[in-house]
Amino acid sequence: MTSRVSTAAGRVWGPGLRRRLLLLGLLATLSALPILFLMPLFGAPFERDQGLYGVIARGWLQGSVPYRDLWDNKGPVLFLWYMAAFKLLGEGVVAPRLLAALGTAAAVPFVLCSAVRHSGDDAVECDPTLMSQARALPRSRFSVVEGVGAASDAFVSGVDAKSELALELAATVVDMESYWIGRAAAAFNIPFLSVRAISDPLTARLPPLERFIDAEGRMNWRRLASHCVTKPRAIVGLLSLARDAHRASANLASYAFDLLPAIAGVETATQRPSKAVGRVLEERR
Repeated sequence: MTSRVSTAAGRVWGPGLRRRLLLLGLLATLSALPILFLMPLFGAPFERDQGLYGVIARGWLQGSVPYRDLWDNKGPVLFLWYMAAFKLLGEGVVAPRLLAALGTAAAVPFVLCSAVRHSGDDAVECDPTLMSQARALPRSRFSVVEGVGAASDAFVSGVDAKSELALELAATVVDMESYWIGRAAAAFNIPFLSVRAISDPLTARLPPLERFIDAEGRMNWRRLASHCVTKPRAIVGLLSLARDAHRASANLASYAFDLLPAIAGVETATQRPSKAVGRVLEERR
């Protein structure tokens, strides 16, 4: 049971080393773009205003009194920028432009980190009333954990990738649907509660399902069969996954059998759902 669901879209990069290398490469490429774009303008002559800024900055460097000997109706930051450029990179038309390009490049990682942090804070809160009703259910037959859910736009099959995602987002469970369902519910002002039955815990290594399912969610059975022929041990993993998914489906149906009447305010029936009913409920979900 999750109290909030965050999106982790675009965050499943794989093992830690590969993810860090990709991130460093992305930062280096984005940081180099301002320099590459401005490079053709480095040697262009100063325009009238730029030439005035350069003259005032050079005069201030040579001891002129600011806003008495040399001045313009601009604040001091602009002239100080030109002074820093002349002092660090030498007097010339290239210095202030190169310093501006370097400053823009240095700002890229901070802008990117801010965007990533903002996207990570995009969370859907579960309805507090539904949470209270779920907490009030007896937990003698279930192992119920309340925490934070994360939604991914890709399968997370590796143990390293799941561990890193859980650590980065402090997530208890990762799925591909809850966040978007919660967003749709919030858009129409519908109370939302996410309850998940775990079929593959953090330490379970899943078969590489992302290789066999396309962007539309369709299974490529020919590719799956070819994979099982070349790697027979994958059959064991698929059978284990099917068994665990069946157990999770039955547990979720049984929990829903108690939760839904509590939400509706009616008494729970005494007859428990069968395994077949559990499968139907899971398929309809």
